[in-house]
Amino acid sequence: MNFILELPITFKELSKIILPVTGTLLGLVYTGQIYWLQSGIEKLEHSKDLLENIIITTGRTVLNLLTAASLVSLFGILELSRLIDFSFFIFSFIFLKDIFVMMAEKGYITTLFSTKRIPEGYGKIRTFFRKLYNAGILGWTYPIILIFLLIVYPVLISFYDDLGFQLTSHASSIFILSATCIALYEIRTMISQAVIARKNIESLMQNLNEDAAQKLEEPVILWAKDKIALEQKILNQCVEKIGLNNWQDLSFLEEIENWSSYDFKQNPVMKMGLWVKESADCHFNIIIPYCKDDSSTRKYIFKWSKLILSNSANSKSSVREYSISFYRKEKNKKNTFLAMFRASKKDILKSKDFSDVDFAKSLPGRFIERFISEY
Repeated sequence: MNFILELPITFKELSKIILPVTGTLLGLVYTGQIYWLQSGIEKLEHSKDLLENIIITTGRTVLNLLTAASLVSLFGILELSRLIDFSFFIFSFIFLKDIFVMMAEKGYITTLFSTKRIPEGYGKIRTFFRKLYNAGILGWTYPIILIFLLIVYPVLISFYDDLGFQLTSHASSIFILSATCIALYEIRTMISQAVIARKNIESLMQNLNEDAAQKLEEPVILWAKDKIALEQKILNQCVEKIGLNNWQDLSFLEEIENWSSYDFKQNPVMKMGLWVKESADCHFNIIIPYCKDDSSTRKYIFKWSKLILSNSANSKSSVREYSISFYRKEKNKKNTFLAMFRASKKDILKSKDFSDVDFAKSLPGRFIERFISEY
């Protein structure tokens, strides 16, 4: 059959060649992974939080390839066919899982820097699959090739030889050869991949800053402006997912000349967009609709405080301190201030599983107007 690649040596002979190679590479990759996790990743500057998971999953994928090739080679030398099959199918499961995780991370970055979105109301599972979808056809091309060469092709060879899911010596030879060659290619690119990705992100952020600068009457020079713009991107995408938008983005409010909190009913809106400061702080100014009474207003504020702060703190943002203010927008008079909360990311994450009321109580900084201050 034409699609079957014939090798000039036996599986056992190939295993004796491959095993020392993969064993040596395993040590090198472990060393490289330790370097990245301990100090190298800090050199990625403000893109560190976005790229950390990609670096980890890429390194883990290479380790999986080398480990599987080493085990199959070792069991080939010892002629333990059952352990070869077991190693191959365990590898297949772990490899597919890591590929999906890596592509979800790439899909998330693509979402941040494109018009693609993750609709509000999606749970963890639907969000994960949406990230996979947002990675795009081009993003999936290389992973699909890997899956075919490492999993599908060896199984096809075994079926062709009438052994079904039991790997033949020929299929095992193809597997260890493919795994070793792909691992070598990945090692060559793994160290530079994160730096290249960082440069791509910085290039995108520079374009965003240039577009924003054209809209400013007086250009303002900010320290770490790329970092601020990136954090705004991440947090905007995060809060949009829970249904929080700038009021300017809502066409039904833009059409009202002098709109107020009476003009919308369900989700609150941001007054002027979120504000990320140079000191790694973030502030939200939130306008809420009118509720039927003070008790309902209090519950509404507690509910959205937890939603906004928990989702923001649990995102890939590296903002350390969060604050949020709530207002009602009045017609023809000053807005009515209702409440303000301030907390560190650490404090928010410690309280994220609390009830809405207990979450509000646990925040170290809070001020609530007297008429809604009862707990």
